[in-house]
Amino acid sequence: MTNYDFEFKSLDERIAHLEQQVKFLEMERVEIINSMCKFENNMSTKIDKLSTAKYNFDNYTLGDK
Repeated sequence: MTNYDFEFKSLDERIAHLEQQVKFLEMERVEIINSMCKFENNMSTKIDKLSTAKYNFDNYTLGDK
């Protein structure tokens, strides 16, 4: 069974509280997405710095066919 929190005196108070929670969670979601994008960019930059060998396919051939 679900336990309900009856600290609110009216349904309107409960709805207002839930709307505040939704706004907070939406802001948290945006912050998490932004943090993940920054992390991805940071990791891509570090990977690019670590992979010093740049491949130049002009130096390769398929053989004498």
